[in-house]
Amino acid sequence: MKAVTTTQVSKAGTNGHPVASEALPAAVRPAIPVGAASDLLIVDCDIHFTPDPKAIERRLPQPWRSRWESGSRGAGGSGYWNPNGVIRRDTRLPDGRYIDTDPHAMAEHHLDRNGITYGMLNLASFTFAVTPESDWGAAIASATNDTIIEDWLPVDPRYRVSMLVSPVDPVLAAKEIRRVGRTPGVVQVLMPSATPMALGRR
Repeated sequence: MKAVTTTQVSKAGTNGHPVASEALPAAVRPAIPVGAASDLLIVDCDIHFTPDPKAIERRLPQPWRSRWESGSRGAGGSGYWNPNGVIRRDTRLPDGRYIDTDPHAMAEHHLDRNGITYGMLNLASFTFAVTPESDWGAAIASATNDTIIEDWLPVDPRYRVSMLVSPVDPVLAAKEIRRVGRTPGVVQVLMPSATPMALGRR
């Protein structure tokens, strides 16, 4: 999650878009500093979030669900981890979870607090993309897309989604785009560059 400088506009946008002050709940508006008149919106283009693994698991068909349950969720890592973690401590909720795991908490503690008009949800991990098994990677991408669209997108109208595809198989990637690409709120395709082979394989 990135820090965003907030600005509130004082007039309606000339392009017909709602200004930031109109797009936010009334209780939040007084906390946002007033700036010069503008028709610009405040967009966080890179909100890293973590969907519930159990929710993804429920949407995986067999035999992929059994593999996911066993702990195989894409390619492995180096085994070296940051001992202090990589998530800001002040984003931890009272129950121990972090706001990147809860769409309601993300909206309250980030979108509301920082006056964000739209927030682009980008998955934090792409390990599925580097699996050499095309069908496995595509299955994870599909189940993850369904989880985001069904569990995150309806929570707040400010959310926008980067749908996922596995770049290992272009045919399966195109099939996934045709399946969910026209879903309202899905605005772009996120294709990881970490692949087993160079894209194009030349």
